[in-house]
Amino acid sequence: MKKNSLFRNGVVITIIALFVGVSVLPATGSILQEESLKPTEKSSEFEKSQSTSRNMDYDKYQLYHNDHDTNSRCITKERVSQIPRDPIEYEELGSSHKYSVDMDMSYKGNYTPHDPIRIDGDGDFTPENGVVGGNGTINDPYIIEGWEIVAQPPSGTAIKVVQTSAYFIIQNCYLESGSAPQQGLRFYELQNGRADHVVISSDYEGIEIWDSSDVILSNLTISDSYKCIDIDYHSHHVSIVDSTLTSSNTGIHSFNDVKYVEVSNITTQGVNVGIHLSECLYTTITDCNLYGNSRGIEIIVSGYTTMRNNTMHDNKQGLYIGGLFGYKDYVHDIDTSNTINGDPIYYYRNQSNIVIDGSDGIGFLGFLECDNITVKNYHTKNTGNSIIMAGTHDSQILQSSFTDNTVGLDIAYCENILISDCVVDNINFGIMLLNSQYCILRNNSYVNITEFPFEVYGNQHQMDNFIHDIDTSNTINGQPILYLVGEKNIRITKNTEFAYLALVNCEKVRVVNVNFNQYISQGILIVNTTGIIRGCTASYNFYGIQIVNCSDLWVLNCVARGCYHGFELWDSTGVKIIGCRATAGDDGFYMDTCSETLIMRCNIYKNGYQGINLYDSWDNTFFNNRFTDTNYGGIYFKEGCYENEVCFNTITNCNFGIGIGFYDWGQNIHHNTLKRNDFTGIDLYESINNSITYNIVEDNGNYGILVAFDTGSQIDHNNIAGNEVGMVVVECTADVSNNWWGSADGPSGIGPGTGDILRLTDATVYYEPWLEREVRVKLHGILYILGSIFGLT
Repeated sequence: MKKNSLFRNGVVITIIALFVGVSVLPATGSILQEESLKPTEKSSEFEKSQSTSRNMDYDKYQLYHNDHDTNSRCITKERVSQIPRDPIEYEELGSSHKYSVDMDMSYKGNYTPHDPIRIDGDGDFTPENGVVGGNGTINDPYIIEGWEIVAQPPSGTAIKVVQTSAYFIIQNCYLESGSAPQQGLRFYELQNGRADHVVISSDYEGIEIWDSSDVILSNLTISDSYKCIDIDYHSHHVSIVDSTLTSSNTGIHSFNDVKYVEVSNITTQGVNVGIHLSECLYTTITDCNLYGNSRGIEIIVSGYTTMRNNTMHDNKQGLYIGGLFGYKDYVHDIDTSNTINGDPIYYYRNQSNIVIDGSDGIGFLGFLECDNITVKNYHTKNTGNSIIMAGTHDSQILQSSFTDNTVGLDIAYCENILISDCVVDNINFGIMLLNSQYCILRNNSYVNITEFPFEVYGNQHQMDNFIHDIDTSNTINGQPILYLVGEKNIRITKNTEFAYLALVNCEKVRVVNVNFNQYISQGILIVNTTGIIRGCTASYNFYGIQIVNCSDLWVLNCVARGCYHGFELWDSTGVKIIGCRATAGDDGFYMDTCSETLIMRCNIYKNGYQGINLYDSWDNTFFNNRFTDTNYGGIYFKEGCYENEVCFNTITNCNFGIGIGFYDWGQNIHHNTLKRNDFTGIDLYESINNSITYNIVEDNGNYGILVAFDTGSQIDHNNIAGNEVGMVVVECTADVSNNWWGSADGPSGIGPGTGDILRLTDATVYYEPWLEREVRVKLHGILYILGSIFGLT
């Protein structure tokens, strides 16, 4: 195992410390004057994770971690600026959760009252559970019929069917359920289920289909729900036909690796989003009538959608298509039989030499795999997307305007696109250049943009994705866009006039004391550039400071406030970030495929997810930082991280302090203070050969150190005291000798002493000898640094 990466060149680090005026002891106060900021609100996913973690049984530990690894990856990839937020957040569309749509409720008297029904396995299809006929075969399914079920807490869900394979049908029922997270009808990990002629009213979800297949829903009437029908988590082969969905937030919500969904003859009225697809493949939507909604249909990071004979009218916005994960996100079969306010949708594919002059008679305009396209004098309002170009080349958009849409121009996987003399007005996302190259922008203006007027997003391994010709004739609210490519020896200060700043392939730049305005997506985009960014502030952008493929870059005394990722680093080596502050965002720092990065003397607090979130990164150093009040973790390593060093940091009041998981290996964690964290100070889960030494682990909620399914980690000379449980070891062998447990007579629990509890679950632990007095961590830290400088360690 490689150790002491921070101090391999001790003299250099000492000079850095003297230069920025820091102490080599752990930070005890803020670097810059802290502001009184409200912590980012916890997402529902986090609330569920927190409630689980605080009352966790050991046999649920692996499920907890697997769930969070999946969720974290989804949160990271899903909430990007090209993708609109979850439908409940569409406040800008002018909709609310409840709508006034009159429905005839006289049918309630036609049913027989029944208690809530739960069927867990095929053996539970019994008369006691409302079954009135059938034997569970395809020709004679079990029948649940004629019931009125008004579910109340704690059951909440009216009918729940779990892990069945028998054929069944629920028909001619009235179901009413309570608040989140309850449903009128829930199908969970099953197949061969059907619901027909069912009326549902639910404050949360009318019907949830989770990890299920071969499900048919027909002749439904659902109202007053957050989601009328929710298809989730690997479900496939689901049909929804001949139904009416009203007075809700979302009609049909399909998300998370869902495939082969058929939606036919559905009416939605008075909902926020009629049909929402996210991370779905092979969906077919036919003969639907979507009217009086905020948005008719939205297709987000989903591929191969087929649309035929759908009518969207009198919606605030008709159709939205957004992508990020790959080119397939834009591959759809949408013909002119689909209309928006009576005008056909044109979604051209493999066409050439087309000229669109004017917007009359066009409901929606998209180009897939086209070339030599000209669009001019095209004016849109309330369409969702204004224009989509995906995989299109050598084309131009001229003298056009886009008003009150979600996205002005979505240019994805394109090359040589000219955009000139266009006006983008009152739109969430103005012009998005996604994985495209060599685009030219001239004389375009962005006004009244509510969120992100302009963004360039590319593959960090394809530098051409960031090579564009964008001059200062392009403006945001009257200020020029400064998109610099290949510049050398330039200095940008607060007196420089610009609304957006990108530095691509630049050398020896200095950006000093600049305040990056809110809602400009990337506060500053830095790609393959060297130099110094000092004293800058990025507030309420999507990315505060976004760094791609950089080395020899210094970021000093900067602040990222209220950004999704305060500092985002991709595929970079040797970046130095010193004396900075990341607060009130989601991740303070997000790093992917980075090495030899130094994050030093930073203050990272009140973030909604992680303080520092790392994927597939190695040989980085996190030295003398302060982490407080983060909703999930201080520092979290996952998916391919190795040989990183975390030392002399203070982490308090987070859910956990440091987490190392999922076969990450060789992290060197030493001389840190981890106190008063809700769940655990240090969390090792399925990790290998880590070194955990000379840390203060005190007063943490559930566990001081949690070791589960770990191999070969060194855990010694730590002060483990005052925790609810000092250490728990789950299903592995661990040598935890030579630690201080808060008492001279050693640990309690499986130990003989009165110190912190040492607890095992199917594990082997060696805890003798233990230390009979507290480790003097700070003194040892000073000696450690001096020894490193003079080559004695």
